[in-house]
Amino acid sequence: ILLTNYETLFNIPSEYEDYYNSSGDYLLFIKRGGANYVNSKNNEMRIPSDKYFSPQVNRNGEIAFYLIEDYYLYKYINGIKSENPVSNYGVRGVPLYINADGNSIYYFKTNDSIFVYINDTLFFRTNNRSSNIFCINAFEYIVNYNLKSLDKKIYDLKILNIDTMAYILLNGKINNSTASSPDQYYSQDHDFKFIFVSQSSDSTYCIIQKQTGGEFAIFGNNIRIDLKNISELYTDFCYLDEDILTCYLVKNNKLIQLKIRL
Repeated sequence: ILLTNYETLFNIPSEYEDYYNSSGDYLLFIKRGGANYVNSKNNEMRIPSDKYFSPQVNRNGEIAFYLIEDYYLYKYINGIKSENPVSNYGVRGVPLYINADGNSIYYFKTNDSIFVYINDTLFFRTNNRSSNIFCINAFEYIVNYNLKSLDKKIYDLKILNIDTMAYILLNGKINNSTASSPDQYYSQDHDFKFIFVSQSSDSTYCIIQKQTGGEFAIFGNNIRIDLKNISELYTDFCYLDEDILTCYLVKNNKLIQLKIRL
Protein backbone atom coordinates (compact mmCIF):
# COMPACT_ATOMS: atom_id res chain seq x y z
CA ILE A 1 0.00 0.00 0.00
CA LEU A 2 1.49 3.35 -1.07
CA LEU A 3 0.56 6.13 1.30
CA THR A 4 0.50 9.41 -0.63
CA ASN A 5 -1.72 11.59 1.54
CA TYR A 6 -1.13 12.03 5.26
CA GLU A 7 -1.33 14.63 7.99
CA THR A 8 1.20 15.25 10.73
CA LEU A 9 -0.86 15.67 13.87
CA PHE A 10 1.94 16.43 16.29
CA ASN A 11 5.68 15.87 16.57
CA ILE A 12 5.95 13.76 19.73
CA PRO A 13 8.90 14.91 21.87
CA SER A 14 11.41 12.50 23.33
CA GLU A 15 10.15 13.15 26.86
CA TYR A 16 6.45 12.48 27.11
CA GLU A 17 4.38 10.83 29.80
CA ASP A 18 1.31 9.32 28.19
CA TYR A 19 -0.73 9.25 25.02
CA TYR A 20 -4.50 8.80 25.08
CA ASN A 21 -6.63 8.15 22.03
CA SER A 22 -10.42 8.25 21.82
CA SER A 23 -12.16 7.83 18.46
CA GLY A 24 -9.31 9.41 16.53
CA ASP A 25 -8.43 12.30 18.85
CA TYR A 26 -5.46 12.51 21.15
CA LEU A 27 -4.32 13.95 24.46
CA LEU A 28 -0.61 14.04 25.20
CA PHE A 29 1.06 14.79 28.53
CA ILE A 30 4.63 16.05 28.16
CA LYS A 31 7.51 16.61 30.56
CA ARG A 32 10.00 19.08 29.09
CA GLY A 33 12.73 21.11 30.76
CA GLY A 34 11.44 20.24 34.22
CA ALA A 35 7.95 21.52 33.40
CA ASN A 36 4.71 19.68 32.59
CA TYR A 37 2.46 20.30 29.59
CA VAL A 38 -0.67 18.86 28.02
CA ASN A 39 -1.27 18.93 24.26
CA SER A 40 -4.44 18.33 22.25
CA LYS A 41 -4.79 19.06 18.52
CA ASN A 42 -1.46 20.92 18.70
CA ASN A 43 -2.72 23.28 21.41
CA GLU A 44 -0.32 23.17 24.34
CA MET A 45 -0.89 24.27 27.93
CA ARG A 46 1.45 24.20 30.91
CA ILE A 47 0.16 22.40 34.01
CA PRO A 48 1.60 22.58 37.55
CA SER A 49 1.92 18.84 38.20
CA ASP A 50 2.37 15.47 36.51
CA LYS A 51 -0.13 13.77 38.84
CA TYR A 52 -3.11 13.64 36.46
CA PHE A 53 -6.04 11.21 36.38
CA SER A 54 -8.94 10.16 34.14
CA PRO A 55 -7.95 12.22 31.06
CA GLN A 56 -10.62 12.55 28.37
CA VAL A 57 -10.71 14.22 24.96
CA ASN A 58 -13.80 14.59 22.79
CA ARG A 59 -14.10 14.82 19.01
CA ASN A 60 -13.73 18.59 19.12
CA GLY A 61 -10.39 18.33 20.88
CA GLU A 62 -11.86 19.61 24.15
CA ILE A 63 -10.11 18.06 27.13
CA ALA A 64 -10.70 17.28 30.79
CA PHE A 65 -8.71 15.62 33.55
CA TYR A 66 -8.10 15.66 37.30
CA LEU A 67 -4.83 16.98 38.69
CA ILE A 68 -3.29 16.82 42.16
CA GLU A 69 -1.69 20.10 43.15
CA ASP A 70 -0.31 20.76 46.65
CA TYR A 71 -2.06 17.58 47.90
CA TYR A 72 -5.53 18.68 46.71
CA LEU A 73 -7.42 17.24 43.74
CA TYR A 74 -8.72 19.71 41.13
CA LYS A 75 -10.74 19.43 37.95
CA TYR A 76 -9.26 20.82 34.74
CA ILE A 77 -11.83 21.36 31.98
CA ASN A 78 -10.64 22.90 28.71
CA GLY A 79 -7.68 24.47 30.44
CA ILE A 80 -9.69 25.98 33.29
CA LYS A 81 -8.92 24.84 36.83
CA SER A 82 -11.86 24.39 39.21
CA GLU A 83 -12.13 27.13 41.80
CA ASN A 84 -12.46 24.66 44.68
CA PRO A 85 -10.72 21.32 45.17
CA VAL A 86 -12.60 18.03 45.17
CA SER A 87 -12.71 17.63 48.93
CA ASN A 88 -15.34 16.68 51.51
CA TYR A 89 -15.77 14.78 54.78
CA GLY A 90 -12.23 15.83 55.68
CA VAL A 91 -10.64 13.78 52.88
CA ARG A 92 -9.45 14.26 49.31
CA GLY A 93 -11.64 12.91 46.52
CA VAL A 94 -10.73 9.82 44.51
CA PRO A 95 -11.25 10.49 40.76
CA LEU A 96 -13.19 8.07 38.56
CA TYR A 97 -14.32 9.99 35.46
CA ILE A 98 -14.54 13.47 33.96
CA ASN A 99 -15.37 14.91 30.53
CA ALA A 100 -15.15 18.24 28.73
CA ASP A 101 -18.85 18.93 29.29
CA GLY A 102 -18.18 19.15 33.01
CA ASN A 103 -19.65 15.77 33.96
CA SER A 104 -17.62 14.08 36.68
CA ILE A 105 -17.62 11.06 38.99
CA TYR A 106 -15.53 10.71 42.12
CA TYR A 107 -15.83 9.35 45.65
CA PHE A 108 -14.70 10.05 49.20
CA LYS A 109 -13.50 7.27 51.50
CA THR A 110 -13.81 7.90 55.25
CA ASN A 111 -13.10 5.60 58.19
CA ASP A 112 -16.42 3.77 57.83
CA SER A 113 -18.10 4.80 54.55
CA ILE A 114 -17.65 5.61 50.87
CA PHE A 115 -19.61 8.46 49.26
CA VAL A 116 -19.95 8.35 45.46
CA TYR A 117 -20.65 11.68 43.75
CA ILE A 118 -21.89 12.30 40.20
CA ASN A 119 -21.73 15.89 38.96
CA ASP A 120 -21.03 17.13 42.50
CA THR A 121 -24.20 15.50 43.85
CA LEU A 122 -24.24 12.53 46.24
CA PHE A 123 -25.31 9.48 44.23
CA PHE A 124 -24.59 6.50 46.47
CA ARG A 125 -23.31 5.78 49.95
CA THR A 126 -21.92 2.47 51.09
CA ASN A 127 -21.24 1.70 54.74
CA ASN A 128 -18.32 -0.53 53.81
CA ARG A 129 -15.06 1.33 53.20
CA SER A 130 -13.72 -1.80 51.46
CA SER A 131 -16.32 -1.59 48.69
CA ASN A 132 -15.04 -2.24 45.17
CA ILE A 133 -15.64 0.96 43.18
CA PHE A 134 -14.22 1.74 39.75
CA CYS A 135 -15.14 3.22 36.37
CA ILE A 136 -14.11 1.46 33.15
CA ASN A 137 -14.56 1.71 29.40
CA ALA A 138 -17.59 -0.32 28.33
CA PHE A 139 -15.81 -0.95 25.03
CA GLU A 140 -13.73 -3.64 26.73
CA TYR A 141 -16.88 -5.69 27.36
CA ILE A 142 -18.68 -5.14 24.04
CA VAL A 143 -18.70 -8.14 21.70
CA ASN A 144 -20.64 -7.09 18.57
CA TYR A 145 -17.92 -4.95 16.98
CA ASN A 146 -19.19 -5.54 13.43
CA LEU A 147 -22.67 -4.08 13.87
CA LYS A 148 -23.44 -1.52 11.19
CA SER A 149 -25.09 0.63 13.85
CA LEU A 150 -21.91 0.70 15.93
CA ASP A 151 -20.59 4.26 16.04
CA LYS A 152 -18.15 6.41 17.94
CA LYS A 153 -20.51 6.76 20.92
CA ILE A 154 -19.13 3.43 22.10
CA TYR A 155 -15.89 5.21 23.06
CA ASP A 156 -17.89 7.53 25.34
CA LEU A 157 -19.68 4.66 27.07
CA LYS A 158 -18.52 3.87 30.62
CA ILE A 159 -19.47 1.43 33.36
CA LEU A 160 -19.53 2.60 36.99
CA ASN A 161 -19.05 -0.43 39.23
CA ILE A 162 -20.10 -0.39 42.90
CA ASP A 163 -19.55 -3.83 44.44
CA THR A 164 -22.00 -6.21 42.67
CA MET A 165 -23.91 -3.40 40.93
CA ALA A 166 -23.04 -1.54 37.75
CA TYR A 167 -24.38 1.61 36.13
CA ILE A 168 -24.07 2.51 32.45
CA LEU A 169 -23.03 6.04 31.51
CA LEU A 170 -22.93 7.83 28.17
CA ASN A 171 -20.97 11.10 28.22
CA GLY A 172 -21.23 11.13 32.00
CA LYS A 173 -25.02 10.82 32.03
CA ILE A 174 -26.10 7.83 34.04
CA ASN A 175 -28.74 5.19 33.32
CA ASN A 176 -30.40 4.76 36.71
CA SER A 177 -31.25 1.09 36.13
CA THR A 178 -28.66 -1.20 37.70
CA ALA A 179 -26.79 -3.86 35.77
CA SER A 180 -24.63 -6.62 37.22
CA SER A 181 -20.95 -6.06 37.90
CA PRO A 182 -18.89 -7.16 34.89
CA ASP A 183 -16.07 -8.48 37.06
CA GLN A 184 -18.49 -10.55 39.14
CA TYR A 185 -19.77 -12.39 36.10
CA TYR A 186 -16.43 -12.68 34.34
CA SER A 187 -15.12 -14.68 37.28
CA GLN A 188 -18.09 -17.07 37.12
CA ASP A 189 -19.10 -17.19 33.46
CA HIS A 190 -16.53 -16.62 30.72
CA ASP A 191 -19.37 -16.27 28.20
CA PHE A 192 -20.64 -13.10 29.87
CA LYS A 193 -20.89 -10.10 27.56
CA PHE A 194 -22.48 -6.76 26.71
CA ILE A 195 -24.18 -6.03 23.39
CA PHE A 196 -24.28 -2.41 22.25
CA VAL A 197 -27.01 -1.07 19.94
CA SER A 198 -27.26 2.57 18.91
CA GLN A 199 -28.32 5.12 16.35
CA SER A 200 -25.43 7.14 15.01
CA SER A 201 -27.66 10.16 14.39
CA ASP A 202 -28.30 11.00 18.05
CA SER A 203 -27.68 9.87 21.61
CA THR A 204 -30.17 6.98 21.49
CA TYR A 205 -28.66 3.67 22.53
CA CYS A 206 -29.32 0.55 24.53
CA ILE A 207 -27.20 -2.11 26.19
CA ILE A 208 -28.03 -5.81 26.36
CA GLN A 209 -26.25 -7.66 29.14
CA LYS A 210 -25.97 -11.43 29.17
CA GLN A 211 -26.67 -12.84 32.62
CA THR A 212 -26.36 -16.46 33.77
CA GLY A 213 -28.89 -19.23 33.15
CA GLY A 214 -30.18 -18.05 29.78
CA GLU A 215 -31.20 -14.61 31.00
CA PHE A 216 -30.59 -11.23 29.37
CA ALA A 217 -31.18 -7.71 30.69
CA ILE A 218 -31.91 -4.79 28.35
CA PHE A 219 -31.06 -1.24 29.44
CA GLY A 220 -32.25 1.89 27.68
CA ASN A 221 -34.01 5.15 28.45
CA ASN A 222 -33.56 4.56 32.19
CA ILE A 223 -35.49 1.27 32.14
CA ARG A 224 -34.53 -2.36 32.55
CA ILE A 225 -36.28 -5.25 30.78
CA ASP A 226 -35.42 -8.86 31.67
CA LEU A 227 -35.64 -11.77 29.23
CA LYS A 228 -35.64 -15.33 30.58
CA ASN A 229 -35.15 -18.83 29.19
CA ILE A 230 -33.29 -17.62 26.10
CA SER A 231 -31.15 -20.23 24.34
CA GLU A 232 -29.43 -17.77 22.02
CA LEU A 233 -29.53 -14.11 21.10
CA TYR A 234 -28.00 -13.15 17.75
CA THR A 235 -25.65 -10.30 18.56
CA ASP A 236 -25.17 -9.18 14.96
CA PHE A 237 -28.89 -8.79 14.31
CA CYS A 238 -29.95 -6.21 16.88
CA TYR A 239 -31.27 -2.90 15.55
CA LEU A 240 -32.56 0.32 17.04
CA ASP A 241 -35.07 2.50 15.17
CA GLU A 242 -35.83 5.58 17.26
CA ASP A 243 -37.04 3.96 20.51
CA ILE A 244 -37.86 0.50 19.09
CA LEU A 245 -35.32 -2.29 19.65
CA THR A 246 -35.54 -5.26 17.27
CA CYS A 247 -33.58 -8.42 17.99
CA TYR A 248 -33.68 -12.10 17.08
CA LEU A 249 -33.45 -14.89 19.63
CA VAL A 250 -34.12 -18.57 20.20
CA LYS A 251 -36.57 -19.57 22.93
CA ASN A 252 -38.17 -23.01 23.39
CA ASN A 253 -36.54 -24.15 20.12
CA LYS A 254 -38.28 -21.34 18.20
CA LEU A 255 -36.71 -18.45 16.33
CA ILE A 256 -38.39 -15.26 17.55
CA GLN A 257 -38.28 -11.67 16.35
CA LEU A 258 -38.62 -9.45 19.40
CA LYS A 259 -39.59 -5.77 19.27
CA ILE A 260 -39.37 -3.69 22.43
CA ARG A 261 -40.21 -0.03 22.95
CA LEU A 262 -37.62 1.48 25.25
